[in-house]
Amino acid sequence: MNVLEALRDGWGWTEIAFAEVHHVSPMGHLLLSDTDGCFHYLDPELRTIEALGNEQAARAHFALDETREVWQAAPLVEAARERLGECPDGSVYSLTPMALLAGDYSHDNLWIVSLDELIRFTGDVARQTKDFPAGTEYRIEIGD
Repeated sequence: MNVLEALRDGWGWTEIAFAEVHHVSPMGHLLLSDTDGCFHYLDPELRTIEALGNEQAARAHFALDETREVWQAAPLVEAARERLGECPDGSVYSLTPMALLAGDYSHDNLWIVSLDELIRFTGDVARQTKDFPAGTEYRIEIGD
């Protein structure tokens, strides 16, 4: 597994020069930094990457109750562990692709996926939908 390579493949269109992954949540959220030392928060469910600033700014962001709640995702992680078991190394819990796109957080829609695959998929979808106005309906077509 090469998470930095997956970031460059999936999220390279953001022009962030990814340098280091500092932390990975059980649901595949990432705290990472770029070559300039700026910290970023990647949220795969929302398909967003947010610049946080320096290490002190990243610490302040993670001190927020809302950030910790989203990062830990305790109810989802508990449900996933009960139904699916522990994640193997290099994998995380996530919503299935269609549930992720629909924002359907039903526990039946949880699965175990490689972190690399999740990063590439969410980055690619984010790239393709970044200019859509909020609420835009779209279809996903799978091709060879």
